Amino acid sequence: SAAEYVITAFPANDIEEFSILSAEDAELGAFAYIEYNSVSTEEEVSTKEDEIAYLTEQKIAAEEAARQEAAAQQQASQNTQDCANILG
Repeated sequence: SAAEYVITAFPANDIEEFSILSAEDAELGAFAYIEYNSVSTEEEVSTKEDEIAYLTEQKIAAEEAARQEAAAQQQASQNTQDCANILG
């Protein structure tokens, strides 16, 4: 089956020639990035590090959201137990 990737850094106005590449990271999984010839600097540029930074930020945000959800569920469970003890 075909994989679908999202490229978050795509400087369209600065690209002369480009290649879309894929990579695999042990923690982040598979991702795509581009390497291109910059019109403005006339250098070869890679967005690989930008993609890794973006995916790392997304992973951290998802982990924090999961921690907050677990804490909220724990608090709700404790509140339910407290009510049961009071009424009990």
